[in-house]
Amino acid sequence: PPTPSLHELFLGACQDAICGGGAFAFVSNLGVKLLLEDENFLSFIENGHFDLVAGVDEVTNLKALETLNAISEKHPNLNVLHT
Repeated sequence: PPTPSLHELFLGACQDAICGGGAFAFVSNLGVKLLLEDENFLSFIENGHFDLVAGVDEVTNLKALETLNAISEKHPNLNVLHT
């Protein structure tokens, strides 16, 4: 039978969450938008808190970091750290 993707499981967990966090070694601009601009995630961070650590490497480029910063500026409950 088809199994849900990690992305689907993560967004499903956001529905009843009050806090969360994640560390990602490789962050792309499209991946940032796919996760952090999803309506389930946005609904979660309206009242919940999420800490995100993003590794800076060859995949995590300036556009991805700019998108992370722009989204975190709009949502004070989203704390983004670049390492």
